[in-house]
Amino acid sequence: METSKIGECAHCGQTVGVGEAPEGGELEYEARCHDWPPACRAVCRGCTMEPLHVREEKVMSLNYRRAKFVYEGTRIAAAAAEAPIVPEPYDDRELAFREQFEKVIEKQMGPGRSSNAAALHQDWMKAYEKMGWVYGEVRDPEAKTHPDMVSYYKLGHLERDKDAVFVALCEIARKWVHEPGAPCDDQQELEKRVAALEAERAEWNTTIQAISAVVYPGDRRVTFDAESIVREVKRLRDVRGSVS
Repeated sequence: METSKIGECAHCGQTVGVGEAPEGGELEYEARCHDWPPACRAVCRGCTMEPLHVREEKVMSLNYRRAKFVYEGTRIAAAAAEAPIVPEPYDDRELAFREQFEKVIEKQMGPGRSSNAAALHQDWMKAYEKMGWVYGEVRDPEAKTHPDMVSYYKLGHLERDKDAVFVALCEIARKWVHEPGAPCDDQQELEKRVAALEAERAEWNTTIQAISAVVYPGDRRVTFDAESIVREVKRLRDVRGSVS
């Protein structure tokens, strides 16, 4: 295994190389990464960061941008409400957390999304348990303890509010955080409704034309569309009133 120094860790600044790591850490990548540029390879597991080129690719992805928007929005809301727990910025979170969080966001953007805060909290607990977290009175990333590792209905109102904010931000991200130039869901829905109304209007016009041909046979001057039918009904009522 290669052991030469290749540069500083992109996150903590300590010198690391393939097969070695700073004290208390473990190297993220082994010799299989030998063809990566030094700046990309110099990352230690103690910082739980990906190589720079991998991170840059994620930053450019739609799902990453949606995930960061939802996370940071929920975090800011928690700080504004003076909630008991305000987590670290998204890019400072451990790799395992970000990977599972982005999977959750991807699901929330699709047809299988959920607006049930209690169910989402239960899923959050399961994800944290898989990452080795347990209940503890104090949130401690090192010890992996978290006071919210309890039933949704045992949470304080500020923590339940956080789950509700998460649901709302997911919906905002789904509708309005999209690829440049791509229509948002609301715009697509509006276009569908306009097309449906146009089709309905055309159907009514066809029906009205058929009726007018019966009511006024041979009179090609008499034509009606959906807008003029109301005026014609009023005219007929006036005629009927004048002869009665």
